[in-house]
Amino acid sequence: MMPNPTAARPRRNYRWMLWLIAALVFTADQLTKMLVTRELALWESWRPFAAVPVLKLFAITHVSNTGAAFGILPDRGLFFVIVAIIVSAAIAFYYRRLPSHQWWLFLSLGLQLGGALGNLVDRLRLGSVVDFVEVGIWPVFNVADSAIVTGVLILAWHFWREDRLEQQKADAPAATDAPTSWPPTLSAPPASNGHRHLEPEEAQRLTDGNNLPGSSSERVEPPHGQ
Repeated sequence: MMPNPTAARPRRNYRWMLWLIAALVFTADQLTKMLVTRELALWESWRPFAAVPVLKLFAITHVSNTGAAFGILPDRGLFFVIVAIIVSAAIAFYYRRLPSHQWWLFLSLGLQLGGALGNLVDRLRLGSVVDFVEVGIWPVFNVADSAIVTGVLILAWHFWREDRLEQQKADAPAATDAPTSWPPTLSAPPASNGHRHLEPEEAQRLTDGNNLPGSSSERVEPPHGQ
C-alpha cells in the first residue's frame, strides 16, 4: 500500500525533555556548588579574568543566601521550601496534561523544576542556598537561579506567542469563495491546419440558429481562414 503524502504526520512526544533538562540543571547546580564550597571559604572571592578589562567585573564569590533568587526576601527559608515543594509537585503532576508536541513548554518547565530542586536541596541540607556567580553590581546568584529565570522567560514568551497567534486568527477575515461569472467564458482553442476558430459568441449564435424549429440539423462547420 502506497503511503498517503497528504496524511498528517504524527506529532512527536517531548514530555521526556522535562526530566532530562531537570536532571541536567540539578546536576550542574549541585556540582558547581560543591566545587565552590570546597575551594572557597564563605565570602571569599576569586576573579579568574581580572586581567581582561571587559570581564574584570566577573567573579566567583562564595555567598550564603537565606532568601529567594538573587537574594530577594532574605530570611524566608521555610517559606521558599514550601513554595519549591508545591511548584515541583505541580509540575510533576500536571505535565502529562500538557500538549506533548510543544517542546518549548517542556524545556521551560524542566529548567524551572531542576532549579527549584537544586535550591530546595540546599535549604534542606544547609538551611540556606549557596550562591557564587557575581557580575558587577548584580546580586550574586547560582546555576539554579539562572535556570529558573530562563525557564520563566521562555514560558512567558511561549504564552505570548500563542496568544498572538490566536489573536491573528481571530482578526483574519473569513475566507469566501471568489465570485464566478455566469455563463462561464468559453476559451477558444488554438488555431491549427489553416482553420479559423470562432469566437465563443459567434459559435453560440450559430448553435442557437441550428436549434431553431425548422432549421437544418446539419452541422455548421466554421468557415475556413483566408
